[in-house]
Amino acid sequence: MLSLRGWTSVETVTPSTPPYLQNSWRKHGNRIREHPCNMNSKWQLHTFLLLFIVILNLEAARILGIFGHNGKSHFDAFKPLMVALSKRGHDVVVASHFPQKISLTNYTDISLEGSAENNGTKAVTLEIIDKLSQWIISPMLTSFGQKNCEAVFQYPPIQMLLKSDEKFDLLISELFNTDCYLGFVHKFKVPHISLSSHVLMPWANGRVGNPDNPGYIPHLFSLEPHKMNLLQRIMNTVSLLYHKLVYSLLASRWNQAIISEWFAGSPALDDIRRNTSLILVNSHFSVNGARPLVPGVVEVGGLHIRQPKKLPEVRRRVRLPREQDLDKFISEAKHGVVYFSMGSMIRAETFPEEKRRAFLEAFSELPQRVLWKWEGGELPDQPSNVLTQKWMPQNDILSHTKVLAYMSHCGNLGSLEAASAGVPVVGLPMYGDQFNNARSLEQAGMAVILRYGDVTKSTVLRALRAVLDHPSYQENAKRVSRAFNDRPLSPLDTAVYWTEYVIKASWSTAHAHSSRRYALVPVPTPRCHRCTFYRRDPLTRSSPDRDSNLDGLAQHDWSVINYDTEAGFINSYIQ
Repeated sequence: MLSLRGWTSVETVTPSTPPYLQNSWRKHGNRIREHPCNMNSKWQLHTFLLLFIVILNLEAARILGIFGHNGKSHFDAFKPLMVALSKRGHDVVVASHFPQKISLTNYTDISLEGSAENNGTKAVTLEIIDKLSQWIISPMLTSFGQKNCEAVFQYPPIQMLLKSDEKFDLLISELFNTDCYLGFVHKFKVPHISLSSHVLMPWANGRVGNPDNPGYIPHLFSLEPHKMNLLQRIMNTVSLLYHKLVYSLLASRWNQAIISEWFAGSPALDDIRRNTSLILVNSHFSVNGARPLVPGVVEVGGLHIRQPKKLPEVRRRVRLPREQDLDKFISEAKHGVVYFSMGSMIRAETFPEEKRRAFLEAFSELPQRVLWKWEGGELPDQPSNVLTQKWMPQNDILSHTKVLAYMSHCGNLGSLEAASAGVPVVGLPMYGDQFNNARSLEQAGMAVILRYGDVTKSTVLRALRAVLDHPSYQENAKRVSRAFNDRPLSPLDTAVYWTEYVIKASWSTAHAHSSRRYALVPVPTPRCHRCTFYRRDPLTRSSPDRDSNLDGLAQHDWSVINYDTEAGFINSYIQ
């Protein structure tokens, strides 16, 4: 061993020193220096063992994931994170309606399959969609969430979890319409991470003090564009306040009632929600627009996107018939391919006859081939350039170089996959967040929106030819793809990093929140009655009064806002 004192190097080779180390001690011992604190080897050994135990404990954290909403597309967004955490050595326990078909190391399923009726997750028909509007989305989600919670909490596996004395280090759950599961935060006394499969719900931002000023931020269910005029700002504000009010009056009350029933001594639901350690959001500014985010909200848009596989491998994996070899169908398309899918919720077979015929007649006039995700049986009058299948490997198809356009309902997962692959979109939004997603892609210059009510042969052809024939859509899609994919860490690695950060900093993550409360106040604009930034000469395009006005602006006391204005809002906060 080495005996070191002060700043003097003392080399000591004892009989117990292994022979293969003795020469090393003699050769390098004079280079070793010790701080005058005179630490001894025993203390160093204890320190090393303590650090080793801490590292082992971190790597072996027990994580409970509870995903009560029975929407498969939602769980598909979260599953990669839970699997990745298990591969990093964490002991992951996941309660969901979609248990693994193949067992994974460090991954334990608590199956909720069959525990709750598939309210809102059954295939949606066009008759249902015709009755939907943004004003009934929140009451509908609230009703579905309540029925889900009441049913799942009666389910035997959840009853066992309620009665267990298991120990966990972290709880991960979905931020959607089932806050009842936050009672487990109190039961297990653990930090909590919320996952959102799309842009944050209107009622989510307040949990971590994230700004959501409707004066310039369209909320999830808004029908307004990112660049809003005065009337659109007012409508966005009214609808945001409406959705928040509905959730507060309806959902929060029954969620609190369920928590009080099943978790004795639990604090108020609002207190649990405000102690959310972190929110991971499946969105990205390159697609969903830029907006302010506190450190407690981290964008991981594309969390679900995996490395694309070659289509021959896909065909062997899913055992497609030879006549439906996707790679052959796509690779032999001289003019490229259009991919058409309405997701897992909307069944294309429920299209009325006139709409279905409009699509088929439009597709038959395209030089491109068309892949159509069709859940029904044989498609009547199917053109020779159209191939239908009940299931398709969407991400692998969109990543193929021959795929030139994607006709989509603009669900969030598909929209992000299109952005990642750089494929322009013809959007057919139907309900929920799809209008917001379609608007985002349109503003990015990579999409054309076609309203379902306007679907005819001519409108379908016009929309498809716009994205196929105009280079700007292809160029903008590639530009968005570069911005979307160019990150210091992949979305999955980012999510894993911040999850482990919360585990390490479980004693406190309050520094990631904001204590400020945001208010709506009018913004001075060039149309203000009592403030003019500068007057521009219409002939010379010079600004004779610009310097004096800018000097005045620099000296203005901006702690007092001029409320006499015609348009606009500013994001101002009250401490």
